Amino acid sequence: MTALSPLDHARRGARQSRYAKKALDAYDTIDPRAVAALRPHIRELTRFIEPCAGKGDLVRQLQAIGLQCLDQFDIAPRAEGIRQADALSADYPFDFRWRAIITNPPFEWPLLGQLIEHWILQADVVWLLLPANFAHRATRAATMRHCRKIVSIGQLRWEPGSKHKSVDLFAWYEFGRLPVAATTFHPRQITGKAA
Repeated sequence: MTALSPLDHARRGARQSRYAKKALDAYDTIDPRAVAALRPHIRELTRFIEPCAGKGDLVRQLQAIGLQCLDQFDIAPRAEGIRQADALSADYPFDFRWRAIITNPPFEWPLLGQLIEHWILQADVVWLLLPANFAHRATRAATMRHCRKIVSIGQLRWEPGSKHKSVDLFAWYEFGRLPVAATTFHPRQITGKAA
């Protein structure tokens, strides 16, 4: 990762990372705390599709807890077995048995909004790993009408071998096709040493 100059870091603010953003928001889900937080909420799922698979880290973790990945693709795949496709135009299989998408998407708006709108038409359940403050942005209000559940995670590690966690907090967001009256919030579960 490329470090910012001290001047550029100061311009970004104290709570921002001192590293430049990765191209295409290519932050791989390497931290097992992400799937551990999601696991109690996806017990009924058996199959899923991963449309922003990157290097396949999230897929491997979900397979390790017993889920079957029916398809994994990315606009710029970085591992064998991940096909190249754009999540906004990819062919999604019309098979009711898989109707779940689980992914760590790019966070850039308005692309993320377009992806969510597209995915809630493709699947019955859409789980997205997003910055925890996603729900609090005014531009997300229409999208949040489709959010059923928020599962808090906290800080995550994004760099292999790093002992440092992210500056930002993260959560899983469950979206569905139909608007909901209220979103259910599940606070972070702390076990053992505080994470």
